[in-house]
Amino acid sequence: MTIEQNDLPMRSAIDYFTRVSSNIATQKFASQWAPLNQRYREWKEFVFGDDKWWYMSGALQRSLTAFKTKDGWFGGVPGDATAPSWSWFGTRPGPPVSIAEYGFWTEYGRQGQAPRPLFVPTLEEFIEEGWPVQSNVTAIKIVEAWR
Repeated sequence: MTIEQNDLPMRSAIDYFTRVSSNIATQKFASQWAPLNQRYREWKEFVFGDDKWWYMSGALQRSLTAFKTKDGWFGGVPGDATAPSWSWFGTRPGPPVSIAEYGFWTEYGRQGQAPRPLFVPTLEEFIEEGWPVQSNVTAIKIVEAWR
């Protein structure tokens, strides 16, 4: 087994974004969030066939990845990722919107939109469950490299 440069940060970024994607798919935190507006929920079901939180066209989940920045590895949505915008009044996509901006609005809320935290609770889950596993893998690699 070899120790690669940035191995622990890279694996941690992968673990984190995989947890975010899984938590969207399972709606893990949905019971903690304010319900969707009925009109909006019905529109989502009509246009996308589903009314899940943190899911519209699937663009956010598809954009989740591990990527390297000047400061190190990061798990989440790259800042340049975009998806078509949508209006409650139509069934066709509009001009692109930043997926990271959409995520920020949904995470923290904005006027008329309740916060529905996903990334922060998933980070807390990673710190509690994922970090010990990932750091242990690195410790094993170090011990094996010393042999």
